Amino acid sequence: MDSYTLRLDQYIFVTILLFFGVVGQL
Repeated sequence: MDSYTLRLDQYIFVTILLFFGVVGQL
């Protein structure tokens, strides 16, 4: 369960980085 939680946390972190990256281009 810990491994799944860690993987999900990393996915959310990457999504946030991509989101700010798109906003930065705008």
